Amino acid sequence: MRIIAPLAAAWLGLAALPAAAQVNPFRGATTALGATDSAMFWSSVEKLNRLPDLAVGSSTSWRDSATGSSGENRVTGVSRRNGMTCHTVRHQLLIKGRTPPSVFNVTWCLAPDGAWKIAS
Repeated sequence: MRIIAPLAAAWLGLAALPAAAQVNPFRGATTALGATDSAMFWSSVEKLNRLPDLAVGSSTSWRDSATGSSGENRVTGVSRRNGMTCHTVRHQLLIKGRTPPSVFNVTWCLAPDGAWKIAS
């Protein structure tokens, strides 16, 4: 019985991996970014989400002159879902050496705890 519990916990942990991977719409693209590029991307996303007068057309961008990679985040829609303020963002990542650019349309919602979270 003592052996089964750790094995069951390990299996449950592995079974949860694909579900967790589905939550990140940027998988694949962000792993191609270096650590500095990734930090610049996420910082620009956070900056956009925290703009006080966020509206359609609001945008942030980043560029790493050392790697040649860059990106832009642009709000394409504003809405409410389940009582939460939400906005859809078109994220475009230009990773040096890759064409075409990676484009992701992601809806972010302001959760009750004050954090912006990916809704879809």
